[in-house]
Amino acid sequence: YNHPDLNDPLKMFPRVMEIITEYSQRIKEEFDKLQTSVFQKNADKNQLIDKFRLAVEVREKEGEAETIEELRKFERNRKLAFRKAENRDAESLAALDSLREETIKVEEKLMEVEVELSRNMDSARDDFEQKLQILVTHIKMSVEETYFLKVREYTTESQKEIETFLREEMTKVKQEEETENEQQLFLLDNEDTVQSMLDDIKQSIEEKISKRQQEITTEIDKAQQEVKNYFKDREYNRNRKNVFNVITLLEKFRRQIDDESDRIRNSDSYN
Repeated sequence: YNHPDLNDPLKMFPRVMEIITEYSQRIKEEFDKLQTSVFQKNADKNQLIDKFRLAVEVREKEGEAETIEELRKFERNRKLAFRKAENRDAESLAALDSLREETIKVEEKLMEVEVELSRNMDSARDDFEQKLQILVTHIKMSVEETYFLKVREYTTESQKEIETFLREEMTKVKQEEETENEQQLFLLDNEDTVQSMLDDIKQSIEEKISKRQQEITTEIDKAQQEVKNYFKDREYNRNRKNVFNVITLLEKFRRQIDDESDRIRNSDSYN
């Protein structure tokens, strides 16, 4: 907001341009204050996001460690069972049948780990989003209830100054019998339209202020939603991938066990 959109004829008045220059300077000062305030609040927001991202990574690693430990235990039992299977006897089949039952329990356990991890992630994300909302609300307050409040205040003041000046000039012109002054002639010729000009300017400025305010708050809300969607999508994709991997891995183990069991049953030593 450098200055209001003055009709060209009004720009011929030096005092009007002085008022606009003062107005522009005050707006710039308020904008500088806003930048400083929003910069600090954004730093706080980014710190919160980084802290949550780190917490998410820690929780994921804890879940992965538990999953790896369960698979490590199963792998030991799998090796033992397949070693026994080399005997091609009834005891070998029993060991493989037991191992197959164990794959079901392992799959259930890994699913429990994943469900618990997902539940914890959801709870942590809810807490994070509440804290994020508080910070974003403070940023929007700085924009809406501080900066734009001042912008409207200064705009109203400058408009009143311009109106007062022009009325005073109009009074002076009417008191003079003749004039060749360009500014005074303008006022004489446009006495009925000057106020209309000022009203149009006021409406135009308010529309621009409202539009810019809406654009800024929309961008703030958009940025917040993008952060929320990032962590939500990350958790959804991680969970979906892990569930798929668990099911695929345990199905692979069961096929290996079934194939080995069939080989034993079809072997000459077993028959």
